[in-house]
Amino acid sequence: MDKNMSRDRLNTTIDLMIAVVVDELSRTMNTDRDKTLVDFITSDTGRLLYDESSKLWWRGPSDIASMYEIECGHRHEAQPIQVTWSRSYPAEMKSL
Repeated sequence: MDKNMSRDRLNTTIDLMIAVVVDELSRTMNTDRDKTLVDFITSDTGRLLYDESSKLWWRGPSDIASMYEIECGHRHEAQPIQVTWSRSYPAEMKSL
């Protein structure tokens, strides 16, 4: 019984998370909330959210929204920043 209660609570938590994610997505992408909900739930990100082993639900709504936007091609993955040091910096600062 406790295991089922935990699963029910987890599913409720995920459902609430999806509501927040969809709200953020519909605002940032300027799309209809109902269509965004359907699109999100049927996406790889949405399906992965319900996969308990992925622990995706541990992340915040903004992270999940960003993952969905990358999946849909609305946002590109962040590229690593190449840092170059100027000769004007003292040597001690270069090691930070």
